Amino acid sequence: MTIKKVFWKEGARVKVKAETAHRELERIKKDNEGKLRARDIVYNSKPKNAPLHNEFEWNTQQAAQKYREDQARYVVRVLKVEHEKEKEEDIAIVTRAYVQVEDEDGDRSYTTMAHALSDAELKHQVLYKAHKALVSAKREISEISELSKELEKLDQIIAHVDVLLKKEETSITKQANV
Repeated sequence: MTIKKVFWKEGARVKVKAETAHRELERIKKDNEGKLRARDIVYNSKPKNAPLHNEFEWNTQQAAQKYREDQARYVVRVLKVEHEKEKEEDIAIVTRAYVQVEDEDGDRSYTTMAHALSDAELKHQVLYKAHKALVSAKREISEISELSKELEKLDQIIAHVDVLLKKEETSITKQANV
């Protein structure tokens, strides 16, 4: 497949141009027998004139703090909870214990899924992220021919999430006008 365009995912916090990063990552991959590994990217980015140098924190104390914060986010992301079944024949529902949300100032934090779903604005954020994940999954699945028949089911789910999002947007707008 021929690459038409290289760009950063929406919201990416990267300073270097996408084309520059892609070219450098391809060079690193080529220099390492076709393998692109994080350790090789860091090693090749150490020189101050390396294209990706400024994407890394080189102050050891600050880097350690950021790494620990990444570890904390990982702990939060992978914690799951199984909810009590209302009836014995019900299927057990397992969800993430916490979901990331953003306040009006753009400050990110975690809250329980139950809390997020009980608040209109937070529920909208959760649905929006789910919608983005589904659309992204659809793009990936569409590249796998054996799964192409399943795309119609995924389209139905995406359409249902669209309806829920519109409902939440209407609810939020009504609350704001009160």
